[in-house]
Amino acid sequence: MNVKVKKHRSPSYPAISLGAAVKLAEKLYPVARHALGAEVIAQQLGYKGLNSCTSQIAAMKQFGLLKEEKGGADRMLRLTDWGMDIGVDPDGQSKERRSAIEHAALNPTLYAELWDKWQATPPPDGDIRRYLERERGFNPKHVPACIADYKSTLDFAGLTGDGTIEEEEPEVEPRRGQPPAPKKVAPEQKAPLMVQTPASLPAESGPFISFPLPAGNAIEIRLHSKVSKNDFARIKALIDLSEESLVEDARVSMILGPRANPG
Repeated sequence: MNVKVKKHRSPSYPAISLGAAVKLAEKLYPVARHALGAEVIAQQLGYKGLNSCTSQIAAMKQFGLLKEEKGGADRMLRLTDWGMDIGVDPDGQSKERRSAIEHAALNPTLYAELWDKWQATPPPDGDIRRYLERERGFNPKHVPACIADYKSTLDFAGLTGDGTIEEEEPEVEPRRGQPPAPKKVAPEQKAPLMVQTPASLPAESGPFISFPLPAGNAIEIRLHSKVSKNDFARIKALIDLSEESLVEDARVSMILGPRANPG
């Protein structure tokens, strides 16, 4: 008796990273601002035929850089608005290009799901692997490449860590007879001040107040005795100084806002 084994297929995700897809969009920009036949698109990308680049074209569509156009019997493709904003500025100087890249990074359904789960600080690869295999049904053979491409995409779009990109200023040689310009020194980063409650303070020793917060958090203040107005002002100032350690970073959600349409 012949038993057919069902092939294990992973959920759909881009076969290439965003950085590779952006390079392909830059190649297409001179010709694909208007709809072209899929075979012409393949040749412009440097492939012999459409069968050689089906994965690349599918990935560009998932990132929202390329889209299908109705063209009768022939398959027609053209760059989206995001793709054109990227292709018109290959040197990466415009805010339109940066915005298009940020939105494209989270356009694939799986990448948006992982972003919603971990935001700008994805966990170690082992945790992602466990989630993809156990909860999303991924084929284990494809997981390492998927994780690598996802993290590469976030890095390329500047969506990891605090999302800031520091650009070094080019050094300019001074003219003859002029002293060299002083180098800029980055301001000293001060560690956030944390206030600790003495562990030896008995519960019944003085005033105690508790403020419940969302997500199971709470603020508790316990004192030996009541304090003066000046000391109370110092307590409020110490809490303000601890903001960086206590407040969640919502930068990326403010940048991207609701999920946009690539156009």
